[in-house]
Amino acid sequence: MKELPKTSMKRRTQNIRVLELYSGIGGMHYALKSTNIPFEVVCAIDINPLANTVYNHNLGNRAKHIDITKVNASELDGYHCDLWTMSPSCQPYTRIGKQQDVQDPRSHAFLHLLEELPKVESPPKYILIENVQGFENSITAQKCREVLKGMNYNFIEGNLTPKQSNIPNSRCRWYGLARKGSLVNWNFEEIIATSFKNSYKGEGINTLESFLETQASFESYFLPEKLMFRYGHQLDIVKPTSTNCCCFTRGYGQLVQGSGSVLQTSDHESIADQFEKDRMSLRLRYFTAREIARIMGFPDSFQWKEIEISEKTMYRLLGNSINVNVVSRLLSHLLYPSTGGQEEESIIKPSFY
Repeated sequence: MKELPKTSMKRRTQNIRVLELYSGIGGMHYALKSTNIPFEVVCAIDINPLANTVYNHNLGNRAKHIDITKVNASELDGYHCDLWTMSPSCQPYTRIGKQQDVQDPRSHAFLHLLEELPKVESPPKYILIENVQGFENSITAQKCREVLKGMNYNFIEGNLTPKQSNIPNSRCRWYGLARKGSLVNWNFEEIIATSFKNSYKGEGINTLESFLETQASFESYFLPEKLMFRYGHQLDIVKPTSTNCCCFTRGYGQLVQGSGSVLQTSDHESIADQFEKDRMSLRLRYFTAREIARIMGFPDSFQWKEIEISEKTMYRLLGNSINVNVVSRLLSHLLYPSTGGQEEESIIKPSFY
């Protein structure tokens, strides 16, 4: 396997205290682990009880079932955290949704946080926010910019895809990084230039084969004949040798178009020609939840079957999660932007190795 680009940081002697908002299954926590920066998650908050169950099984009992719209500034202050990470609901802003923005009830939790943040007596020094591509054009995003800049945060933002981290996946997402106080020469373009050099050129990107399971039983993952003949032309079909696959959404395995790629397991050279001749001979299957988790940067030590979380449920939970590899690089720049981390180097690779 080819090495991924290097990212590095100075070593801290004191733990960064972290508040994970919209913590999900722990993607932000795993991203922090990948940076090698000492940290302590003081509390993780999510309204999804199944996500909390997975988080707590893998990362300790930090995740709490709390409605963020009920949290006030005093409670946020009580955590005394240096860093807030958050991945608010993306449904109000997705291109395949209704794009109701601030009118969508699912945006209210984040809007509430933006109302409470200026009231916090000791606000965090660092904030990292993740959302779907297109969020940047929303009323919510404009409100976010106004609040953070009004509080003297240096705020930068931009879109990134895992392909820019050598991961063969086109899950493009918007990221916002906020740091208290002024900072010279800190911008998103610099971050891309130093830690996301490949862009969309396809240079050095790993193939999907690097992320596939070899010992699993795949019979239940093969696409049924009825689906193949009714919706087959809507499928995004990839091979193990491919250097890209589509974004896996929470509807993977249920929806056909726009929910994620399917894998060709036959050895036919031309997918298009064979599809017209005998599409069933391509032996198309869904990616397993483990394979998707690997593509998204979760280690193989990450568990869910042991706590009786189904594959279907994991598709939904992974679809709402983040790419660990991308966020780990961003966190390194957020916490050590001025030095670029020249004093110590670490390589971020697919973490199941």
